[in-house]
Amino acid sequence: MKAALCVVLLALACSCRAGPSAELRGMLAEKEEAGSIWALLVAGSNSWMNYRHQADICHAYQVLHAHGVPDDHIVVMMYDDIAHNEENPNPGVIINHLKGPNVYPGVPHDYTKEAVTPENFLKILTGENMNGTGSGKTIQRYCIYVLDYVNTQLTNQISSNLI
Repeated sequence: MKAALCVVLLALACSCRAGPSAELRGMLAEKEEAGSIWALLVAGSNSWMNYRHQADICHAYQVLHAHGVPDDHIVVMMYDDIAHNEENPNPGVIINHLKGPNVYPGVPHDYTKEAVTPENFLKILTGENMNGTGSGKTIQRYCIYVLDYVNTQLTNQISSNLI
């Protein structure tokens, strides 16, 4: 599979709060020669304690959407357990910085809860049939944004299967 790959693996200390990275801005600005940009946005952690991961993924979706990447080219993997969490003082609202806007509206729910796995991550990247799991979207040209704690299992699977 020919793919232009912009891999942005972000760990705990990194976030998208200040706006899109220079690499992402460049990718969004360049003229397409070999197809459309697809984005795979992954929040690999769950629970209210890890709110920031899903909040930043929702913000990344809003940035891509605002730059013209169509929803059917944005694949989102997140547990989706914070917007309506009992600890959320504003049910249905996710913000990624203090007094920020709600970044939850419009976010695709492609792969949620038990479908957020390293195995499904790799299937999405390689275009493997998802057999009714999630939305079934696969990717051709993509930017990957993974927000999680360092996950050696996921990193090792990517290294051995894709590179």
